[in-house]
Amino acid sequence: MDAEAPPSDGWMKIPTHDLDVSSCGGFTVGRRGRLYFKAPSLRLAAIDAIVWRLDRDGVVFRFIGTHVAPPPLEIVPRECQYRLSNSLIWTWEDTHRA
Repeated sequence: MDAEAPPSDGWMKIPTHDLDVSSCGGFTVGRRGRLYFKAPSLRLAAIDAIVWRLDRDGVVFRFIGTHVAPPPLEIVPRECQYRLSNSLIWTWEDTHRA
């Protein structure tokens, strides 16, 4: 993966502010998951993505699919969800679960 590639079309850098994403197993370079978008009065939306790069001030995601009608967040285990902001939630599959 090209660590120097800037965010552009198909990419999104999300500031992490004071969040410590390095302590969360869901944020490793190359991790596949789904980025959920929640907005008041709108339906939940999501897009499949990869953690492309971790910076001191944010996470760069590379979109790998099209906008999807996501499954409800209630079926995603809490330990596989990370709230990035009031409207963005990163989810991933726990590969260590039996």
